[in-house]
Amino acid sequence: MGIFDKIRYTKALLVILPLGMVLLYLGIDYLFNSASSASELKKVEGAITRIYSEPVYIDQCSCYLKTIFIEIENNTDEYFNREKAKVDLLNTNLTKGDIVILGYDRYGQIQSLNVEGKLLIKYKKSNLYSYVFMIIGAFLILLSIFYLVTQKKDLE
Repeated sequence: MGIFDKIRYTKALLVILPLGMVLLYLGIDYLFNSASSASELKKVEGAITRIYSEPVYIDQCSCYLKTIFIEIENNTDEYFNREKAKVDLLNTNLTKGDIVILGYDRYGQIQSLNVEGKLLIKYKKSNLYSYVFMIIGAFLILLSIFYLVTQKKDLE
């Protein structure tokens, strides 16, 4: 066939198949390596030394999102949350000096929060992204394998 058929076959082999594999891997990785319950989250306990909110530029959406930051005593890390409902909840219910037990993920994002014995944010795991990535990845893998097997004549 022509040069365009060879390019199409090569794209299926070198682009679509690896992309499907990466998406499938990311979906499986997130599904199995994220905390399945609040007890598996990393935790920090102490009094709030500083709490503030400010807009932060996010590259993924090219926009500014209002983000709340919390600093805990005897801890150098800063914890944050940018979900609108949680930011408003934390702004109204937290003050400097409150004793908190904070559960966070690997990025420092607040996933659960207990303020002086009262559960303010309950951990809820979302598997939507992992399922979407796995489905799209499996579809791309199957599509490219089907094309590569049935269209070998494109290499001629």
